[in-house]
Amino acid sequence: MFIFGHLGIGSKMVSPVTRGLPRRFVLIGAILPDLIDKPLYYALSLATVKSGSELGLISGTRTVGHTGIFLLLLTCAAIARRSRVLAALVLGVASHLILDGVSDHFANINGTAIGASSAAIALIFPLQGVRFAVLPFSNVGEHLGSLRQPWFYITEAAGALILFWDYWKSANKREITARFQAQRTERRRLKNHRRQAIKAEMSKRL
Repeated sequence: MFIFGHLGIGSKMVSPVTRGLPRRFVLIGAILPDLIDKPLYYALSLATVKSGSELGLISGTRTVGHTGIFLLLLTCAAIARRSRVLAALVLGVASHLILDGVSDHFANINGTAIGASSAAIALIFPLQGVRFAVLPFSNVGEHLGSLRQPWFYITEAAGALILFWDYWKSANKREITARFQAQRTERRRLKNHRRQAIKAEMSKRL
């Protein structure tokens, strides 16, 4: 899964528990692991002219930012500081890690089973040893080329649509609220009118 998939699907997935939290930090959290790990890996690769296992521990684009330890530390910080911003980041990061696991399972890039995926290896680090999965691409171009699978197009389109819908609702919130209130008022008026009509009919019969 790539940018729009994480932003749109991820933020919608945790939306029931993010009410009252700053949405922009939920969105930042939804891509924070990639903002940490992808630049880290490719910066090291460019600086050393090495890739994959040649770089040692940072052998791929799912490393420290994709670990359960990172999520746990962020959660502890959010609780200790009672920070709504950090809480929003925690939920965004959690959505990212879940979607990465699902993506690996369906896209079938890193293995046929989710237990063998780079997302799962990073998540449970260091329970399977002090290592991360080796990136199967030698450069950014090959990495981007792997995103030609239908799964990525579907999730990116879905994420973009969700973001657009949420933006439209936010931009037209007043109009939508006013319309719902008008419809509710009209329903109440009709209901009262029917009640009065029934009472009038019963009075005539008596």
